[in-house]
Amino acid sequence: MVHAPPQQTSTRYLSLDFWRGLACLMVVAGHTISRMTPGSGGPPASGEWWEQVAIWMSQRTWIGVPIFFVISGYCISASADSTRRLGRPISEYFLRRFRRIFPPYWICVAVSCVLVACGNFLAPNLFADISLPWKIPALHWIGNLTLTETWLGNVLNYPFSWSNLFICPAWTLCYEEQFYAVVGILIWLAGPRYYAAIIAVTAAVLWRSVASPASYNSGFFFDGRWLSFAAGVVVYYDIQHANRLQSWLLRGLLVAGIAWSCHDPAILKAPSSIELDRLCVLSFALLLIILHRWDARLHHASVLRPITFCGTMCYSIYLMHWVLVRPISHGLGLLGLSTVAETLLVVLPLSLATCVGVGALFHVLVERRFLNTPLPATGGPLRTGVAATPAPPLPAVEFTTSGVQPDRHAA
Repeated sequence: MVHAPPQQTSTRYLSLDFWRGLACLMVVAGHTISRMTPGSGGPPASGEWWEQVAIWMSQRTWIGVPIFFVISGYCISASADSTRRLGRPISEYFLRRFRRIFPPYWICVAVSCVLVACGNFLAPNLFADISLPWKIPALHWIGNLTLTETWLGNVLNYPFSWSNLFICPAWTLCYEEQFYAVVGILIWLAGPRYYAAIIAVTAAVLWRSVASPASYNSGFFFDGRWLSFAAGVVVYYDIQHANRLQSWLLRGLLVAGIAWSCHDPAILKAPSSIELDRLCVLSFALLLIILHRWDARLHHASVLRPITFCGTMCYSIYLMHWVLVRPISHGLGLLGLSTVAETLLVVLPLSLATCVGVGALFHVLVERRFLNTPLPATGGPLRTGVAATPAPPLPAVEFTTSGVQPDRHAA
C-alpha cells in the first residue's frame, strides 16, 4: 500500500501584507499631519465639516500601532511554533530575530545621522523637530542602538525623554524586542506547555495593567502593551490549532473584552486612551479571525495591491520615514502650506510618495539582505474545517512592526 506524503501546511496569513501597509501609511500620515491637531501650532480649522473629519482622523492615526503589534503577535507565534515543534535550537530563534531587526535598524541610524547632519548644515530650520545626533549623550546612544532606551532609565534611574531617542518611532521596536525575548524564554522553559505559559504571562500583565493603569507607556512590556501581542497569539492559535469549542471560547473572550473596553461611550470620542487602545487591539484581532476565510481573495484583490505593496516593505518605510516627513512637513509649513486643505492635498501626498520611494530603495539595497529564509512547514494540522490556503514560501513572516508615538512637538 502506497501512503501519500503528508500535506504541508502554511502558517502564512497572506493578507497581513495589506494590513501592514495600511498601518504603515497611517504612521507616515500621522507624523506628517500632526500639526493639523489643536495646539500643534497650525492655524485653526475654518469649521467646514470635512476639516473636522480630517482633524478627527489625524488624531487617531496612532491606531496603526495596535494593528502592527497584533500582526507581530501572529507572525512571531508562527515562528515560535516552528522553532518549538521542529526542535530547532533556541539560539537559532534569537539569531533570526537579531538578524531581522538590528542590522537594518543600525544602517538606518547611520544613514539618518548623515542626512540630519547635512540637512542641519544646509537648512537648520527644517530639522527643528529631530534630535541632533551629536546632542544625544553617549549613555542614551547605548539605549538607542540596543533598542532599550524607553525602559533603560527605569534600571539606571534617569527619566526618559523623547529628545534622547534619535529615531522616535523606534519606541515600538523597544517593545518588540522585549516581546521576542519573552517568547524565546517561554519556548525554552515551557516547551510543550508554551501556550499555557503565554496564558499565564498574559493574565499577569492584564492584572497589573488593571491594578496600575498609570504605568501604561512605562517602556516595559508588562505595562499593558503585551496584551496587543497576546491578541495576535490568539489569532494564530484560533486559525492554526483551535478546535470548534476552543475557537468559540477565544472569540467569546475577544467579544467580552471589546464590550468591557467600550463600557464608557466617551472613550470613542477621546483622541486616545488605554481603553481605546485595548478596544482597537481586540477588535482588530477578531476582524483577522473573521476575515481569514477570504484571505487569498483579499491578498490578490487588485484594488488593494498598492497598499499591499507597501506592506511588503513596511519595515524599510517605517525606519526611514521619520527623518523624511518631519523636515518635509515643517518646511512646507514655513512656506505657508499649513491649512487643513493644503496639508491634505500637498503636504501629505508628497510625504507619502517620498517615504514609499525611499523605503523601496532602502528595502532593495539593505533590508532584503537580512530577510530570514523560511523555516520548514510546521506540519501540524490546521483547525478542523479550515483548509490550508496554498501560499508561496514565506520570506517575510517575520516582518517587524512599526508605529507612531504621541507627537512630542504637537503637545
